Amino acid sequence: AVVARGGVSGAVCGVVVAAATTPTDAVKVVAQNERRSALATLRRLISRGGLSALRHGALATTIHLGASQAVFFATYEAVLWRLARQDDAAWTTHTGDASFAIDWRPAVAAGAAGIAEWTTCMATDTVKTRIQAAPPGVRYVDVWRSTYAQHGFRGFYRGFFPILCRAVPVNASAFLVIELTNQGLAKWTATRGGTAPSTTTNTALPFSRDDDRRRS
Repeated sequence: AVVARGGVSGAVCGVVVAAATTPTDAVKVVAQNERRSALATLRRLISRGGLSALRHGALATTIHLGASQAVFFATYEAVLWRLARQDDAAWTTHTGDASFAIDWRPAVAAGAAGIAEWTTCMATDTVKTRIQAAPPGVRYVDVWRSTYAQHGFRGFYRGFFPILCRAVPVNASAFLVIELTNQGLAKWTATRGGTAPSTTTNTALPFSRDDDRRRS
């Protein structure tokens, strides 16, 4: 259930993010291809097609982000669930503070999720970028066909290795910092409220071992 919930939540997140980022992506891709400033590109796009020009590639962006975020968060939850079944001591680095420890499992899960995301969804990102760089009116299916006709299957995965080299450390460090910050804030809040933070519950994991036993 937690894996499915992660996938659905990721898909919804991707769709919402797509609505917010499509205009900026439209400007960014054209500005990079034509070597113009963002402001000059924005003015040119609006003068050519009005505000609707900023929605260019909206369908491709929605498909890519919806799918990629679903894969990412489903994988993240699946890997984290598997790691939660293992001994805490194998994944935890203790600090000088007995109530604060570094749990590396979110970092491992996020790194694995980044690999899964780009392995399954780099093709949709390639198509999205090509559509955004193309003139208005290009069809989504036609870009898939033309890319395959020109470059074959490899055309969808150009630059795959460098992207993985970036995705793994970026996602791993991001989720590690997020969980450590959450843990630190929980401790700070408990201290200010006069309640000592728990030393037995791992706040970096999204569920307890009791939850894990119920799922097994």
